[in-house]
Amino acid sequence: MKIKDKAAFLPHKQTLIIDIYGMKEKFSISLNLNVDIYYSVLCYLSDFEETKNINDITEAVTTILHYANRKIDKKYVVNRLDLENQMEIITQTISGINRLLSADYLQIPNIQVQEKSATSKYEKERAEKKNKIKSANSLLAKKQEVSLIEDITLVMMKTGNTYKDIMNMPILIFKNLVKQIVINEMRTDEDYNLAYLQYELNEYRKELNSGEAVISTSPKGANLKELKQFFG
Repeated sequence: MKIKDKAAFLPHKQTLIIDIYGMKEKFSISLNLNVDIYYSVLCYLSDFEETKNINDITEAVTTILHYANRKIDKKYVVNRLDLENQMEIITQTISGINRLLSADYLQIPNIQVQEKSATSKYEKERAEKKNKIKSANSLLAKKQEVSLIEDITLVMMKTGNTYKDIMNMPILIFKNLVKQIVINEMRTDEDYNLAYLQYELNEYRKELNSGEAVISTSPKGANLKELKQFFG
């Protein structure tokens, strides 16, 4: 059985090896941090960019290491890890998480919907409004600014999870939920839904042609011959 988003449910353990006063020390952490930890670290780093306060770096490192080992506190970080060590921990952790977040299964596919020719006054006004929304979203996407609460609000509204529930979610599960909610919302439009299904079929065709597709052997599943006939 092939699970498209199995990576979201795995811990993604990573061992950080830091040289402390000539001694190699290992820190084992899960890169699939919960939302609270990941967003806290991002906020400390954002604050550091603005204020250049080294304490923000120390707080970020303490948050990461305390998540891995509850015995580690800020005093431990200050006494045992110099700034270079702290920056190395942040770099390795954030780069690892960003790599996981850039996986294909978490991305919303870039699907262009063929717009129908507007005939009535209502359809023309609706098409014009949709184009203005699309243009505004495109421009706003270029801003070097994000609002973390937007995705949190979306998941709260659509799933019934509380803020606390979401903060305890692994970050990959959370991002997977956000993606699926957005796609489900867009698929309520029949034109987009058809374009999405065609996109998925094209991706499946590529897997079949490359031999990567998993073909069901169940009597209820489509066999290879049937699939090839469908795709023509």
